[in-house]
Parts: sequence; C-alpha cells; structure tokens
Amino acid sequence: MPKVSGIPAGGDSGGPVMSIGPRGTETLLGVFDGSDRERFAQAGEVAQELAWIRSVTRR
Repeated sequence: MPKVSGIPAGGDSGGPVMSIGPRGTETLLGVFDGSDRERFAQAGEVAQELAWIRSVTRR
C-alpha cells in the first residue's frame, strides 16, 4: 500500500484513520469527521467504541 499525504475533504467523513506498522500491520485508529480542507482534520476515536465494534462485527 503506498504511503500518502494530504488532508481529507468533503465526502471523506466516515472514512478510516489508519496506521501502518513496521511489518505492514494495519490498525484502525479513528473515523474522519471533518476538516478545514487546508491544515487539519478531526477524527473520532475508535478505542471508546471498541467493545461495540467487536460485538457487531463478530461472526
């Protein structure tokens, strides 16, 4: 997966905020919820909802 830089803009809300570790392991850190389209982006934390996420994604 290529490394990218930039800032999310309109239509990106709800998209993932990911981290890629040294061995290529991807971790979901948060969910985009807004930006000023120039300097900063906001995201909600996934950690606070982890129990719920696991309960609805478990097969």
